[in-house]
Amino acid sequence: MHAGVIELLRDPARLEALDRLRRLEPDADGTLERAGRLASRLLGVPAAVSLVDADGRLVPPGAGEGTEFRQPAYAGLGLATLAQGEALFVADARSDAMFADEPAVREGRVVAYAGVALYGGGQPIGLLAAAHEEPVSWSEEQRSSLRDLAGMVMDEFELRTQIDERRRAEQRGERARAEAAAQTRLLRAIMRQLPAGLVVAQAPDGELTAANDEFRRLCGYQMVPATTIDEYDMYQLTHPDGVPYGARDMPLARALLDGETISEEQLRYLRPDGVVIDLDARAAPVRDAHGTIVAAVGIFTDISQRKRLERSVRVSQERMSFLSEASALVSSSLDPLVVIARLGRLVVDRLADLCAIVEPDPHGRLRRVAAVHRDPDLRKLAEAWLAYPPMDPASNAALSTAFRERRMVRMIDPDPKIVAGSFGDDPAYVQVLSGLRAHDVLAVPLMAVGERVGAIAFARDPGKPRFDDEEAALAAELAARFAVALANARRFEAEHSAAAELQRSLLPELSALDGLDLAAVYLPSSMTMTVGGDFYDVLDLGNRRAGLAVGDVMGHGVQAAAAMGQLRSALRAYARLGMEPAQTLSILDDLVADFPGGMLVTCLYGAYDARLGTLTVASAGHLAPLLRSPSGEVSTLEVPPGPPLGAGARAFTEVVHEVPVGSLLAMFSDGLVEDRRRDLDAGRSELVAALAEHGTGPLSATGEAVLHAMGRRGRNEDDVALLLVRARTSG
Repeated sequence: MHAGVIELLRDPARLEALDRLRRLEPDADGTLERAGRLASRLLGVPAAVSLVDADGRLVPPGAGEGTEFRQPAYAGLGLATLAQGEALFVADARSDAMFADEPAVREGRVVAYAGVALYGGGQPIGLLAAAHEEPVSWSEEQRSSLRDLAGMVMDEFELRTQIDERRRAEQRGERARAEAAAQTRLLRAIMRQLPAGLVVAQAPDGELTAANDEFRRLCGYQMVPATTIDEYDMYQLTHPDGVPYGARDMPLARALLDGETISEEQLRYLRPDGVVIDLDARAAPVRDAHGTIVAAVGIFTDISQRKRLERSVRVSQERMSFLSEASALVSSSLDPLVVIARLGRLVVDRLADLCAIVEPDPHGRLRRVAAVHRDPDLRKLAEAWLAYPPMDPASNAALSTAFRERRMVRMIDPDPKIVAGSFGDDPAYVQVLSGLRAHDVLAVPLMAVGERVGAIAFARDPGKPRFDDEEAALAAELAARFAVALANARRFEAEHSAAAELQRSLLPELSALDGLDLAAVYLPSSMTMTVGGDFYDVLDLGNRRAGLAVGDVMGHGVQAAAAMGQLRSALRAYARLGMEPAQTLSILDDLVADFPGGMLVTCLYGAYDARLGTLTVASAGHLAPLLRSPSGEVSTLEVPPGPPLGAGARAFTEVVHEVPVGSLLAMFSDGLVEDRRRDLDAGRSELVAALAEHGTGPLSATGEAVLHAMGRRGRNEDDVALLLVRARTSG
């Protein structure tokens, strides 16, 4: 087979046209078979219609897949006809050089041949052909008739193709309509079941042409009434900050007008029934094949519950933070006045406009201890209320009622004359209450471990929102925490006062000695309620000699105080026996070693001789004293420190220093010069400076000045003992 014929047979376009025709079953009704018989009658020789496959086989039009058939003898001439693409008439193939070598021609099975190529879809796909074993001179009429008949066959091909295409188009249309109907049903189901409001706006006017039930529910309308974009303003939308949307600023309008795609834009909507809901808005334009905006789709999700939950969590976190801050603030001090002042400021800063606090006095009445107002113009009125006498707990005032009945009391727009209680007949007091403008009042008892320690009132001015349930609960919790802090501060104050009084009772009262001016200061630690172990003492040893001592029993509490008392008694006894300082400390070392618990004591003991103007001194681990000379120079009197009493060393070294008349001797405990904000050396330097500046006046004044200079009149972490001795002439 010639290469050109093979290329033709396997041309993809020809094969596609052939397959399309074969799918039509072109001879299902025998039309092509009849055309072959008609050609046989017209030509007087056997004729047939054949299709030519990719392998060059002539296939009967009605042959199905796998059907066996015999190739006609003229197959080779048929392929030549197909390759030629037109009619081929051969009277005697034996004498035709092109076909003489064909096997069928040599064998005598084909002598005469007539064939016309059949086209379908513009491609040569078959033959209408006839052959005879004898020579035939084909007449012009026969040739024309065969061509006409081939044209009829091709017309039949075309007709069947058109019918098939029309049928296929109808099928595609039916499928498209079915798919569209299914998509419409699906879209309607999606719109109906979508848990969000969906709305469609038509371009160019923005008419709302479709919406689902959820959108209507969100909007509060049964119908979608807006026919233009400008009518969108009937939907009262605002930004989260309350700024209203303009009609053309709304998400759906922006998508339709500007082609903007909006995602997760949060807004608020006022429904016709007055309910405000939070929405998450999304919108996008819909474009046709040319990119023109033909519509816009908006989806709106109700996020009100989520926003309420977020707000609730945020408020809860803020209130827990507020309570934590309040607890830390009021618990960071053991001074009742500080605790009360801090709470008052916190309340008017964060919760109320006015805060008032009362607590019971020793006579059973309610003493006013705090009144703070947020408005600076009303603070004087609050102070005026604070200055009035205690309240009667049996009165109908909010604070009295809350304290008496141990419950929260709520008053809305209270009548000042009624809440004035026992002061209702005092016009000035009623005027003070009126001026404070309490519009909404919460009074809460202050309870600590089941005991009433006072009452607190929270009030808001007219025009301010009333306390809601959560704020009332917050006020109750704040009052509970404050009550515990206040009770702790009051208990500490009482116990600290008792401890300080006990400490003072254990210390000596200084009496005048010949040749000496004396002053002493003792300050208990403000950080503990127990007595401390710091002490000082001055002894009259006779012959114008005086024993001077300062010490520190390590620790606090009754045990330290008892040890300090025993130590002072022993020191006085041994010193009055005439023992020198080093010997006295050695004996005391044995005594302290017998104290329970392995107690240690530091002690500085010296004997001053006014006749000689000297100080003989020894130290058991205590700080060396300072001496201010008459010229104002302050220096350290070096003393070998030795081990603390109780360590069992028993060996102490004493030294002698001159103390001229007019000199000021300072003996002190470490609580005066050392704390967490400064080390020992820095503290001693500050004390040197204080003595240099303040060491010339009366000793009591000098002591106070030194304490202030050292920052010891506020919060001191440790006990402070200071003994000041000034040498003077006798008489």
